[in-house]
Order: sequence, then structure tokens, then C-alpha cells
Amino acid sequence: MAQVEKEAIENIEISALKAQIMAKLSSDDMAGATITFLREDILPYKEVLKYFLYEVKESYKTHPLHASFSYKVFEKQDAPDKLKDLIEESEETAVRNKENQDNLFKKKYLVYSFSYNDEDYVTIVSSYTYAFDILDRSLFLLLHNVVGRNIENIEYMVALTKEN
Repeated sequence: MAQVEKEAIENIEISALKAQIMAKLSSDDMAGATITFLREDILPYKEVLKYFLYEVKESYKTHPLHASFSYKVFEKQDAPDKLKDLIEESEETAVRNKENQDNLFKKKYLVYSFSYNDEDYVTIVSSYTYAFDILDRSLFLLLHNVVGRNIENIEYMVALTKEN
């Protein structure tokens, strides 16, 4: 098999894995996992988000990606100064991969800015070895939207049951 064919197959496998992760994030199982964080009628957004981020991180470690990354969630004003430009560049999702892929001392970043309950936050995902792409960007956008939707739905159901 030619190198081009191998690379094409690998790209398809990677895209399929990311699609599976997106489907898992949107599943009833993950909505069910969200409810386990319920504390006295409140769901702590950052806790739920970090759980989902951990699930994605573990999925990325599997074949064919074998990728590792770290993540942190900050209140926007507490984000690292060295990333302020990248954060301001995009109020949605920004990807910054290093130009020299052989330089193991520079990180690649995926940054997502978002608001929740009138607070501004930023999720910073970084890796020394994995180059983020447009599918990663879509996946992390979906992740944040799913967390917010799940929390809203559960809090709404709790409010309805309290009224009765």
C-alpha cells in the first residue's frame, strides 16, 4: 500500500474517532453523568466541564490518535498573560500550533472562550506533541455546548419538580 493511501486511511480513522467522541458527548449517558454532580439543586459548571474534558482526554489516548494533552479552565481575567493575545483573537475557539513541529519545548494550543451565568471563562487545551485541527475545534465547541445544555435541562427539571 502506498504512503498516500496509508495516510488517507489514518485520516479517516482519526476523523471517525473524533466523530465517535462527539456522539458520546451528545449521548444520554453523558447527560446521565451530568446529573451525578447535582448538589442541592445546583450543578457546578466547572466541575461538570472538567469531567467532560477528562473523558475527551482519555478518548484521545486511544488508537489511532494516541494523543495526549492537558487542560485548564480559568476565569478569563485569571488566564495566563502569555495567552491573552490568543484569547482575545477569538471569542470562540482558537487553535495555535507551533510552526516548527520538531521543537518539543513549545506547546500547541486550543483555546475556547465562553460565558456561563454572566461569568467569562476560558478553557486552554495544550500539547507538546499533538497538532490541533478543525475537528478538534468543533469537538471542544460541542463539548462546552453540551455541558451547558445538560446543566440547563437538569436544573429546569429540578425546578419543575420543586414546584409540584
